[in-house]
Amino acid sequence: MIKGESIELQFRPRCYQKRKNIPYFEPWTYKIRQDSITGWCSWWAYRTDINAAAVEETAKVLAEKLRDYGYVYMQIDDGYQSDYSGLPDHRLKTNPEKFTGGLSQMFQLIQSNRMKPAIWVNVHFGDANFVGQHPSWFLALPDGSPHKGRWIDYVIDGSSQEAISIH
Repeated sequence: MIKGESIELQFRPRCYQKRKNIPYFEPWTYKIRQDSITGWCSWWAYRTDINAAAVEETAKVLAEKLRDYGYVYMQIDDGYQSDYSGLPDHRLKTNPEKFTGGLSQMFQLIQSNRMKPAIWVNVHFGDANFVGQHPSWFLALPDGSPHKGRWIDYVIDGSSQEAISIH
């Protein structure tokens, strides 16, 4: 609701619990971070075309131009991984054509420029057969069927011990 020159936000966390069938979603119990999380994400600049040369060049520019203004993190988004299936093992291995030195090289390129490395990891799967084989790993609709998002496919249920313990 907007009134005059100010904005009033209404916090309705139970809405997410019910509509998304996430009964453990209780953000009012979480400690609020006191410092700012500021940084850069590769997605908007490179989409899936990120590579070691782009990381190195961008880290240098960020450190030189924006580090003193609070930019601390450099997050590498989609495109670094060896495969797009969403399987956890593929998120831990870089595409060898883009990052010959693996995750270590990527992180060193960022850290050597006084930035903190961050990485995007996938928690959703597009393979309906895989989801069907492991239904307890994924968020479900009230009728028990797996919840499929508009663009994120099937999302892992973070409260599923079976899902989070796979390697």
